[in-house]
Amino acid sequence: MKFFRLEKSIKLPVTIEECWEFFSSPKNLKIITPDYMGFSIIDGEKTNMYSGQIIKYNVTPIFGINMKWVTEISHVKEYKFFVDEQRFGPYKFWHHKHFIKAIKGGVEMTDIVHYKLPMGFLGNLVAGRMIKKRLLRMFTAREIRLERDLKRHADFADKPRKKILIAGSSGLIGRQLVAFLDTGGHDVWRLVRRKAKKAEKELSWNPDVGIINHDVLEGFDAIIHLGGAGIGDKRWSKRRMKLIEESRTKSTALLADAITHLNKKPEAFIVASAVGWYGNRGDEELDETSTPVSYTHLTLPPNREV
Repeated sequence: MKFFRLEKSIKLPVTIEECWEFFSSPKNLKIITPDYMGFSIIDGEKTNMYSGQIIKYNVTPIFGINMKWVTEISHVKEYKFFVDEQRFGPYKFWHHKHFIKAIKGGVEMTDIVHYKLPMGFLGNLVAGRMIKKRLLRMFTAREIRLERDLKRHADFADKPRKKILIAGSSGLIGRQLVAFLDTGGHDVWRLVRRKAKKAEKELSWNPDVGIINHDVLEGFDAIIHLGGAGIGDKRWSKRRMKLIEESRTKSTALLADAITHLNKKPEAFIVASAVGWYGNRGDEELDETSTPVSYTHLTLPPNREV
């Protein structure tokens, strides 16, 4: 019976209280898990961590296979450590200890994982090295993200928290932005196209037919629009290109018009659905008159449709 052991330590420029507050909230698991893992919490994220807590989520650990994972938080000692153990999931055995201690200039967090793969010798032979490499990659990605995000939150700790509405919250950027702002203490709401779940801070709209209730937009300090048809999930036929354009222009126009009718307008209205048009321009300030980035390598041959 072969068990694998993996240990990784990281240093974070935050207080032990800030570090514990972040990790004691299960919803932050999504922030520190790389996107390629396909991670999404099904149940157990609404309360802070406690011994005996069960957390259920979907994850894609290997070969693009989506699986359900059930974890129990088996031990918790505030500001010191916590342990999560797999109850059901992709591993034969999973035991993960998280230790936190204060050091000069911040905290040191050490992860110690003991795990066993399914299928015995065959599982070790086929996926042993791959799983270890993938776990190390995950811990490295988490270190980079934690250092960046927690430092960013600390830099603005003395600033007032905002009430923020996000359209396009289910997309690649939207999911991460919601999680980042939420962990920063902001009151984050989502504008969704389906029936809203008010208890989960959702509001409904239907930009396809131009429907939005102006009243529900009252009171927000910022409105962020990231929505629009996906640009990488389907072939770019003429119909698809029209949909990509109109799903952005019409929804943006609808939101902009709704904002003009508000008694108290938001401090900021941010639209980020056309960044590909301008490309990576660093700190350059861009507006409607800015020239687009050149994509000559993507030009189609004459009379050729995508």
